[in-house]
Amino acid sequence: MRMKISQIQRVSQPKKMVKQMERAVVKFKPVNAHQEHQAKDKARKEGVRAIRLERDEVVSLLFNAFERHQFYRQADLQRITNQPASVVREVLNDIGLYHDSAPHRSMWALKPEYRNYSKQLARNVEQKLQQQQKQKDDK
Repeated sequence: MRMKISQIQRVSQPKKMVKQMERAVVKFKPVNAHQEHQAKDKARKEGVRAIRLERDEVVSLLFNAFERHQFYRQADLQRITNQPASVVREVLNDIGLYHDSAPHRSMWALKPEYRNYSKQLARNVEQKLQQQQKQKDDK
């Protein structure tokens, strides 16, 4: 009977005890310093910004990129041309198609009339875009 009572007492005691602390322990977790983040921070500190190129230069850079691959994400085109998002987006709205359905979701491709690129075509494209701008300005 004594063995049973001692067993019941042992089992009824909690396995873990809660200890009340006088003050909180402050532990800081280490922060990873990845190379990409370091490069961005360094560029921010130095004030390195993308210099806006002329529109025809951006168009030719985009055509050169689309000669290599048919589809690109906007972020990749920004990196290739080293231009701000607004500049790339403005040019892409004129010469590209945005795919919002699978399999090329969130990617840009050239419009069919610009797919066979040549230097002469680039000049024609610029002239056409300039004419459209003039027509918009006249309205």
